[in-house]
Amino acid sequence: MEDFQGRSGQAMNNDTYSSKRMSKEVGATTRGGSWALIVGGLAGIGCTLLTPYPGGGSLLDAFQGGESGISDSQEPLVNPPTDLKVGVLNNLDSVKVALPGASFPVSLNFQAAAANVVGGGIRFEGSDEVQWTLLSKVTGEKVGDVEFSYVVDAGACDDIGNLCHSILAEEFVITEIDSEFHVSEPVEIEVVLQCATCGSTSCVEILPPGSCQECVQPSVCEDLYEVCYGKDAPWEGTQEANVFEQFLGGGGSMWKGLHTCVEGEALCSMFIEDDRCEF
Repeated sequence: MEDFQGRSGQAMNNDTYSSKRMSKEVGATTRGGSWALIVGGLAGIGCTLLTPYPGGGSLLDAFQGGESGISDSQEPLVNPPTDLKVGVLNNLDSVKVALPGASFPVSLNFQAAAANVVGGGIRFEGSDEVQWTLLSKVTGEKVGDVEFSYVVDAGACDDIGNLCHSILAEEFVITEIDSEFHVSEPVEIEVVLQCATCGSTSCVEILPPGSCQECVQPSVCEDLYEVCYGKDAPWEGTQEANVFEQFLGGGGSMWKGLHTCVEGEALCSMFIEDDRCEF
């Protein structure tokens, strides 16, 4: 598998990529004061200054050092062979925003006539290693989705400039052929490490409109998702789950402003304390 070239740390014009973001209509059926809190909070969205960071570090190290990585990761695959018989499509945006201490999602749809998919992986520009994880839910499936999250270390911005930094990455479906792990043909994405203000020139030029975040999703909202809207949870796949994802999910609107960050966390805490899932 050949190395690929990218644009690490360079600013891009927004016209150079397209976004598949879709705004979900939540309608007038959403009820109660919690919805009013969301709507009221959105009026206060605005990006303010993040703490500046010194420069001089490696962008690849920022993504692979410290606690960065995939949960339950396997030994990295170095220049693995390619399985040309598995088809892969990206389920998400081709540009992803990474925040220190948070994770960004990987979701690939696959078709594998041999039913030999065993997991998923990612490789960053400048590295010959595919970081990957086994996923039991896809074992034996001919069609399905490989889904996992990549965590960015909380100190990822400590040794690089206070800018928005762009790095190319390749996402893969992992298959097994004759007891040897293979990768699918890559799905190329752009990952932007946000180490600067939303109004910074580097961020304005490189981030898709509306994607700048002031804070990461707090742990109490992650807990609420698991209890109410996640896999096998009672409200999985409902309109309530869609509302949560749009406003309080990992890339939700409530995390794009300092004021709404506080309100979003308070809302999740209220739901947990009241043992409720309905907005």
